[in-house]
Formats: sequence, structure tokens, C-alpha cells
Amino acid sequence: MRHLILPGQVENSVNALTTLFVEFGAELPLSLMSQYVPVLPHELADLNRPLTAEEFEQVYSHALDLGFRHLFVQFPADNAADRKPPFLPDFRLEKPFSSPPDED
Repeated sequence: MRHLILPGQVENSVNALTTLFVEFGAELPLSLMSQYVPVLPHELADLNRPLTAEEFEQVYSHALDLGFRHLFVQFPADNAADRKPPFLPDFRLEKPFSSPPDED
């Protein structure tokens, strides 16, 4: 099961992981993902920023406390907060999937 942790939504993630554990048990393979990157403005202010290390740690700690045995984890340190999304088509262009020019 893949779970993307969203900024400002720790309680949602904690509840989702608890439900998954109750329904499927400790043997469910669980992937915790931290790579959320805001692309367009969102009306929920928290979704206009990256996930914090503290938010990630709360969700990760909860998964460990529940006892999931098969965790695949993308730690926030593995995903620089100031990075742009690695792939983002621009449909305003004639070739929306072409590589962007190098930025200096």
C-alpha cells in the first residue's frame, strides 16, 4: 500500500494507517512517501508548502508504533524541499512533454 503524506494532514495519515493496520494487519507492505511538492496554488494553505520533517516523523513513528513489519520509507532528507517536480508537462506549449531548458 502506498501512502503519500500531505503537509498539514498528519491526523488524516495517522487515521489511514490505523485503519490499514486494523483491516490488514502488520504484514501489509506499506510505503510511506514524502515527495509531495506543491505545483499550483491550493485553497488549503498547508498544501501550498512541502511536508515538514516533523510531520513526516509523526506519521512514520505511528507506523512503527502500530507494528507494520514491511515498511518502505522515503525520508524527507531524500527529497530536498526546494526541488521542483522532476516531471511536469506544460500543456501551453506545442510539445508539453519536452525537457525544460537548463536553469543556472
